[in-house]
Amino acid sequence: MTRSFIRFLPSQRTTLLRSIAALLCAAVLSISSGALAQGNGGADEAQMRFKRGLELYEEQDFPNALIEFRRAYELQPTYKILYNLGQVCFQLTEYACALRNFEKYLKEGGSNVSNDRRAEVERDIAKLQTRIGRIEIVTNVAGVDITVDETYIGKTPLDGPIPVGAGRRKITAAKEGRAPLTRVVEVAGTESTRVELDLVSNVVTVTSDGGPSKWTTLSTVGVVAAGGLAVIGATTGILALKASSDLKDQKFVGESPDDPTKDQQSKVKTLSLLTDVFLGAAVVTLGTTLILTFIRDPKAEAAEKKDEAKKSAWQRLEFGIAPGRVSVGGSF
Repeated sequence: MTRSFIRFLPSQRTTLLRSIAALLCAAVLSISSGALAQGNGGADEAQMRFKRGLELYEEQDFPNALIEFRRAYELQPTYKILYNLGQVCFQLTEYACALRNFEKYLKEGGSNVSNDRRAEVERDIAKLQTRIGRIEIVTNVAGVDITVDETYIGKTPLDGPIPVGAGRRKITAAKEGRAPLTRVVEVAGTESTRVELDLVSNVVTVTSDGGPSKWTTLSTVGVVAAGGLAVIGATTGILALKASSDLKDQKFVGESPDDPTKDQQSKVKTLSLLTDVFLGAAVVTLGTTLILTFIRDPKAEAAEKKDEAKKSAWQRLEFGIAPGRVSVGGSF
């Protein structure tokens, strides 16, 4: 025997008492249905969640009732639950959700929907149409994930405008490699709004203006020269340290140092002085090279050379006057 779900929500939202009475009646009918006795585990869970949805609706816990009905429909998708979903969405003022479920209910139910029920749902649909707006979402790149009010809609390009309840709607667009974008728009009933979303790349790209480089051949020569002086200074420094070590090992008799000792002392002083000179020269050369390199304006120099070229174009201009004619000559 196949399971079925029974309608239970009132068509008119008048008083809470009428709603509870209708729900209790539907609950009794659903429990007494012989279809509840058999079926697989998925159908059993669907029926359990359906009954829980009834209880939550009776307690006016509409958000959780909606969750239970949705879960029941996922487990056993029968068109009858779509009617229940539409009623709960109506109570939550989620008019787009109510309209979507009512239209789907009539489409999937077809001839199984009674004339009275069809007329009732069509009246609700007509009422909802005045409370629904539509948003057309366009993005500058394809494949963007679109979410409206925390509900995932799909990837762009979308099939068409999205029906939404009138009011403030939050649109979120996200795509890998692009910075996410959120936009809040106000939509009035029956209004159609176009929203264009431009997602920018979140990859930082370093570009050059293509101007002439400040670094020149002289800059390279200066750096190489500084390096060479530094190497010589380091070499003389090592030799000075070795000479100083040798001087400490030398011994002489008397108060005055002998000639070999004096020669060694002179060698240490000379090497130390050379070390200071070469290292100082290396520092000065490198500093001067860097300063002159970075303070120069290659664009200004290029413009100056261009002006000089124009001036030199007229190197010599000669005028000549002869009977009956005037001549002008020159090289340029």
